[in-house]
Formats: sequence, structure tokens, C-alpha cells
Amino acid sequence: MLLETAGLSAATPGARAALDAAAAWLRERGVEVVTRAQAEVVEQFERELADGLLELTLSIIAWESRWPLEGYAQTNASAISHALLRRLANATAMTQHDYAAALARRARLRDTFAELMANCDGVVTLGATGAAPRGFTSTGNPGFAVPASILGVPALTLPALRDENLPLGLQFIGAAGEDAALFSLARWFVNEAAGR
Repeated sequence: MLLETAGLSAATPGARAALDAAAAWLRERGVEVVTRAQAEVVEQFERELADGLLELTLSIIAWESRWPLEGYAQTNASAISHALLRRLANATAMTQHDYAAALARRARLRDTFAELMANCDGVVTLGATGAAPRGFTSTGNPGFAVPASILGVPALTLPALRDENLPLGLQFIGAAGEDAALFSLARWFVNEAAGR
């Protein structure tokens, strides 16, 4: 299954072209690559992933880090970054009901993904929205990293693509608990790309 995720809307033209080329390369080797255009269940899942997934992830992280952050803030708030202070503010604005609702939505996403994975060997997508950004102020847009994280499934990225003449990762995502199968899929990809 090829997932675009919300990250594709922020992807550079070069990254989009690289993903299309990777999908074509897989098809040339007899791999059936199912996209949102070909299967309504994939389209529906793509829409669920695009609907505030980063915000959902950040809400869960904020709530679960609230109490340590409150302790740090009480001890020495000036030593905490602005980003963590914002996370703390978000967490203190949440209620237990908000957290429970976030966990319920995450559980539904995980159940849906498990159903999809019953019919495929793995997922392929980009590892990032494009070439690495310049400097050290940001690691880039997390749009392609968030789905595997919120789904709680294994993921690995191979530097198999290029954008702006720099390495770009091709990400493989597997079913929950199927780490070995995912690594086997990635090994097949590496060996096939090397002509072995």
C-alpha cells in the first residue's frame, strides 16, 4: 500500500516525483502497489490520517509529559525551552476527557490500520517532505513521521531516493508486532535495487 499521508501536501515537487518513481519501480518488479485512487478503504484511511493527526499526537504527548514538565517548571522554568513550555500550557488546558477522547481516536486508527494490513505486506511512503532543511533550527516537517508513531507500528527509512541532489528517505511501515517481516521487506528492496 502506498500512503501519501498529510505530509504529501507539504512535499517538494522533487520528493513527489521520487515517490512516484519508487512506486513505478516496485510495479516493474511485479509488486502490486495499491493507492487511494485504487481502493476506497485506502482513500478513507488517508482522509483519517489527514484529519489533525499531528495535533492528536501532540495532545497525547503533552498530556503524558505534563507532570514531569510541571516539576521541571516549578524547579527552574528558565531552563525549559519555549517549545516545552508551550507543550505544558497545552497539557494544562486539557481535561481527562480530552485525553480519553484522543486515546480512543488513536485506538480506532490502529484498528483500521490493522484491518488494512491484513491484505498487504507493507506500506511505502516518503520519509520526509523533501531534502533536509539548511541549518539547525528545524528537522523539517514531521508529516511523514507521525503516522507510524501514532499507529504504534514498526517503520524504517532507507536513503533510496533523492531530492535537490540530496538523499531522501523511502519509508517502509509494517503491521504491529511484525518488525521482522518489515525488515525482510526492506532487505528484499535493498537486494533488488542492488541487482542481487
